[in-house]
Amino acid sequence: MASTMMHLYAAREAARLASFQGDAAQYYLGAIAPDSVNVDGFADKQTRWRAHQRQEHIPDWYRSVAAFYRRSDRGDLALGYCVHCMTDAAYDLLFGDLVWEGRKASALEDVHGVGVGWDDCYRFDFTQRDASWWTQEVRPLLQAARPAGVGPVPAELLGRFQAEVLQRYLQGLRAGDPLVVSAHLVEALGREVYLLLREHGIGVKA
Repeated sequence: MASTMMHLYAAREAARLASFQGDAAQYYLGAIAPDSVNVDGFADKQTRWRAHQRQEHIPDWYRSVAAFYRRSDRGDLALGYCVHCMTDAAYDLLFGDLVWEGRKASALEDVHGVGVGWDDCYRFDFTQRDASWWTQEVRPLLQAARPAGVGPVPAELLGRFQAEVLQRYLQGLRAGDPLVVSAHLVEALGREVYLLLREHGIGVKA
């Protein structure tokens, strides 16, 4: 599973490759929506899996997200939501073990106390706090977005998580550079997500 800034950075790359012309504010809000279930603390497995359209096996997870998109209004909030879910699935398949095993082999401290893999993701997020793609582009869009229900995530919960990301999340991270997670890795993740969207007919034409 990817962290918040990883999700937004990957969503930005997928949108760039798709020549996205829709409502970018709602798209980026959707790209954080599934993790809203954790705004009051880490949710139980059933809640998290339902919010992410998750299935046990990755190919089934991809198909579950595609089925949700077909049932949705196919708006930009729903598209961003699907991008988030596809990003988590692709990350788990392609990069999750790489990140965790790389960090386990190193002496780098888990400064966030959440496990070395998550720590590397949070370290990446910390390094992006002043990046222009965030401060000048995505953050203003996310700030302008209008919370609405998407999938099992109600508007009220999404609005509270939106405020958390904008106002408190980055300030709560500990300083430190990641060992494995990099802008290059997250861009590659975004490219994979773009290909998955095309393959499954989600928002972009094959």
